[in-house]
Amino acid sequence: MLLMGITIGSGLELTRGGGQAPSASSRAASYPSATGGGWPFHRKIPAYTLTSADGAPLSLRALRGKVVILAPSLTLCHEICPMTTQALMRMHEMLAAAGLANRVALIEATVDPWRDSPARLRAYTRLTGSSRLIQLTASVAQMRRFWDFFGIGFRRVPQGKPPDTDWWTGRPETFDVEHVDGLFIIDQSGYERSFFPGQANVGARLNPALKRLLSRTGLQNLAHPVEGWTVNQVLAATGRLLGVHISYPA
Repeated sequence: MLLMGITIGSGLELTRGGGQAPSASSRAASYPSATGGGWPFHRKIPAYTLTSADGAPLSLRALRGKVVILAPSLTLCHEICPMTTQALMRMHEMLAAAGLANRVALIEATVDPWRDSPARLRAYTRLTGSSRLIQLTASVAQMRRFWDFFGIGFRRVPQGKPPDTDWWTGRPETFDVEHVDGLFIIDQSGYERSFFPGQANVGARLNPALKRLLSRTGLQNLAHPVEGWTVNQVLAATGRLLGVHISYPA
């Protein structure tokens, strides 16, 4: 694995969309545990403008007034990202049940700008039933600037043998993407407040469409997740910013 990260992401290991489970490096291990509110931060987020799944520009500034929950993802991930999508979908369900859905924006922003076009993001949304999430992409240069701020490294790497199959085209994939996993919370004023490193622990429960995307390693990650973050942790941190207690199943 390549050790890579910029600013707050320093010390986290890149993981493959179709590779092995993530693990924290020795430097990442020196940070406080994410068991509570994640790693605390207080940094103003630049007004980045990316592209939504419908092809329209969307600036983070347009989301001011809402808590933003943001995670890196790629639609051709077979190991970790389907769990991220599931976790964000569960968060929306709980927020909606609490009458808070219009106060929180849930975003997956790509770390695969080479392939994740708006059309592919729309197809992924239809496939997974994740229409309540905001999916963002942009050019390679734009996504690098965006994720560099958050310390999320990503790079193209060779595809495994045999190669994974692209769920959209049915053709063999020609490359993979290594990236840092985690989740960020941005407050209503546009300040980064928390970072939860690692993968989502969804309690081994995944909807069928997402589960079908997983490789053998992905199924192992689902059943035996490495230390990361949970829906409950993120909702607790979100509730603190909203000034409410969000109830969620045990």
